[in-house]
Amino acid sequence: MKAVCLTAPRRVVVMDVPEPDVGPGEVLVQVRAVGLCGSDLTVFDGDKAVPATPWVLGHECGGTVVSVGAGVDASLVGRTVVVEPNVPCRSCGACRESRTSLCPHRRILGMNVPGVLAERVVVPGDHAWPVPDDWPPQLLALVEPLAVAVAAVRRAGLVGGEDVAVVGGGALGLQLCLALVAAGHSPSVVDLDPARVAAAETIGARAHDDTRRYDVVLETAGAPGAVAGAVELAKPGGRVVLMGLPPRPVELPVSEVVRRGLVVLGSIIYDHPQDFRQAVRLAGAAEVRAVAAGLGAGRSPGEAALAFEQARSRPTKSWVDCSSWSAPGDEPDRE
Repeated sequence: MKAVCLTAPRRVVVMDVPEPDVGPGEVLVQVRAVGLCGSDLTVFDGDKAVPATPWVLGHECGGTVVSVGAGVDASLVGRTVVVEPNVPCRSCGACRESRTSLCPHRRILGMNVPGVLAERVVVPGDHAWPVPDDWPPQLLALVEPLAVAVAAVRRAGLVGGEDVAVVGGGALGLQLCLALVAAGHSPSVVDLDPARVAAAETIGARAHDDTRRYDVVLETAGAPGAVAGAVELAKPGGRVVLMGLPPRPVELPVSEVVRRGLVVLGSIIYDHPQDFRQAVRLAGAAEVRAVAAGLGAGRSPGEAALAFEQARSRPTKSWVDCSSWSAPGDEPDRE
């Protein structure tokens, strides 16, 4: 089968890779759509080391189940599913406490095991979430990052009437706005790019007013200064949820945290199965469908390098349409 593989930093090739074997408890998914995010860019750029090259990229995807292994309900065959790409060990202390996001033995598609930018991928049966067959491919690509947002909102412990801000209006920030609006909140968005703020406003968010301070601030940018900016936006006694992953250490204004009695919380991915289940439910909402429709056409696998470059700057999400594949070597070079 064909896959989009990283051969060197910022160089990808469509090439043949071995067909995956379906074991007990697993399903084989024909991939339809793959979304790209900042984590994928760290691999594409060579900032995050991978076990070997060539390396199959990608972790956000959905498609159609084409076969199942022993112990999996055969009625899944033919169903449209979204793939949950973080697979915990299920036996460590974190897993036993239902905090699978902290499992030190997680298998992460596209990061420490081969990814999903391929014709087909094998995943555990309970990590292939059935969704309506009429979902467009763009919507399939949105569910995994939506689960990241759902988990952060849950961990923030928001209650009715609290003011909330999202720092960073990129793809993850937009997903947070979707999750917050669905939960009955009207988040304010802080971003230097007016197009990103405008995209968030179309789904019920609003632009930040410089005079406002917030009960909860969710930071997604991971850029220098963003952490300090998030702390500055919090009311005394407020909560700051850090989601962005800066490429290097950043300063935390500890004196401000202490003097104003702030709570600083880190939120990484999501916990299986509750957050992904909630994201699947939420993805059917009109607001999420509207964002999916606004993504437009995806790049072909042969244009994957262009899709990665788009992921740096698009106000919504860059994605790859896997409904057709270019012949090996047809993709454009990107240095």
